[in-house]
Amino acid sequence: MARKLILIAAVAVALTACSSQSGPHLSPGQRDELAPTRAEPSVLQFFIDSGAAPQSDITSRPGAVVNGIVATNVVARMLYLTESTYFLSPSRIVSVGSEVARASDLIEQVPGLQSSKGRPKGKPALTPDQAAAAVVVQALCDAGYLDGRSFGAPTKGGMIQASAAVDAWVLAHGADPLAPGVTTTVATEKQRILNFIQLPLPSPSAD
Repeated sequence: MARKLILIAAVAVALTACSSQSGPHLSPGQRDELAPTRAEPSVLQFFIDSGAAPQSDITSRPGAVVNGIVATNVVARMLYLTESTYFLSPSRIVSVGSEVARASDLIEQVPGLQSSKGRPKGKPALTPDQAAAAVVVQALCDAGYLDGRSFGAPTKGGMIQASAAVDAWVLAHGADPLAPGVTTTVATEKQRILNFIQLPLPSPSAD
């Protein structure tokens, strides 16, 4: 009898451990929003920090940006919707909204932030730190400051591959300005995006 109770207790502990590792049981709709809701402030932050965002748009929405950091509130969401149609940089290659889709593709490779369909086929699991580095490099490529082909993209403005080359570039250029004429560094931008990626998960709710 004692042996049976020990076995039951061991199974219960194992199930508890699995449950804690998998995180809250979010609905499919919530799962599908995990990456986009982290990508939007990340790209908006890059748009602002790279000096491309119209300052008048920012000042017209008090509370959207606090001490230089994009807030996670309704006002910031409205600011993003305003900026989403702008080009990411003067090179006029990719829009802010299109960049969010690319950032989402990278962020959803982080375990726990995958969509309801799971991690995209053939894509590696990324740590939040790796995903943040990839989002920064992807944005720099799409803004015209880097060549995506150096990071596994099929074309200069294509989708890069999160890799050791990306991590090494961010580490080597951490002290460099994010874009010409700005004070925010590559390392600072990576940390800001990492903070968005690591936002708490929402509370479980039914779809």
